[in-house]
Amino acid sequence: QSWFESDRYAGFKLVWAYNFEMAMIDQAYFSYLTAFQIEGKCCGFSAPLNCEDDERSYPEGLLTEGVKGYWLDQRTTCGRERTWYQPSGQDGSECNQPVDPNAVVPRYGGCRYEMPIGDCLNDVPLIDTLGCASYVEEQINGELIMQAGVVAFLTLFEFISMIAACCYCMKRKEEDRLPPYLIQVPIHPAVATAITAPQKTGSGSGKV
Repeated sequence: QSWFESDRYAGFKLVWAYNFEMAMIDQAYFSYLTAFQIEGKCCGFSAPLNCEDDERSYPEGLLTEGVKGYWLDQRTTCGRERTWYQPSGQDGSECNQPVDPNAVVPRYGGCRYEMPIGDCLNDVPLIDTLGCASYVEEQINGELIMQAGVVAFLTLFEFISMIAACCYCMKRKEEDRLPPYLIQVPIHPAVATAITAPQKTGSGSGKV
């Protein structure tokens, strides 16, 4: 019960609410969320027929962009029927179910599931029917672990690079020594030829 009342659980619900709202207007999100429920063998976010009003506001700092205001009034809002959730969705994905489908004048109690999508929103929940909250946490934790692994690898690589740089610095000679041909001042070839050419000696034949 403490997990369902935790801020962590509230954050996961906002993630689901955002994807749910996007699924109402974007087919890609609709397909993603439908496949997510199939893979997780779950329907909606919280456990079906398990609604309890939670009037607390969401924790500060959580991203609420793209989430409709009626999801943000309080953490959990129930429907008219006890343990049912508030109606959700729109058009063909609307979930507002009659309490007694066979009644002459049906009375709508809300939705048995919390923000369901796809075929499961019309299914009657069984004892072992689950919400997707735990599967959402599992998937997000997996993504965070992968990202943390990448960050750890890059940090380790940077640390090794620093150690290698220090080793190269310590290995450097105290005084730089250049090869002799780099130390000598370059001489133009014409000047070099004049310097190395043999000198002619003159022979005097004059008389005094």
